[in-house]
Amino acid sequence: AEAEAPLAELAGLIGVAAPGQSASAHVRAFIDAVIELRDEVGIPATSEKIKAEDFDYIVDLAVTEATGYFPPKMLDKAGARHILSMIAG
Repeated sequence: AEAEAPLAELAGLIGVAAPGQSASAHVRAFIDAVIELRDEVGIPATSEKIKAEDFDYIVDLAVTEATGYFPPKMLDKAGARHILSMIAG
C-alpha cells in the first residue's frame, strides 16, 4: 500500500498504465512489465546461489545499505529475509 502511488506513477512513465484503470491495476501492469523485461534479458526468477545459511549475513548488509535512502517502504530484516527466500526458490 505504501508503494502503490510511486509504482503506479512508474507504470505511467513507462507507458503501461491504461487510462481509466485503478492505481492497483497500474501497479500490476508495472510489475508485469518488470517481469517481462527480466525474462527478455535472461535474468532467472530464482537462484540456487542464494543459500538459506547466508540469509542473516545478506539481510544485515541489505538493511545497512538501505539506511539513509528514502524508499517507498523501509526494508526491515523480516522483509529482506522474505525477499531472499523468494529468490532462493
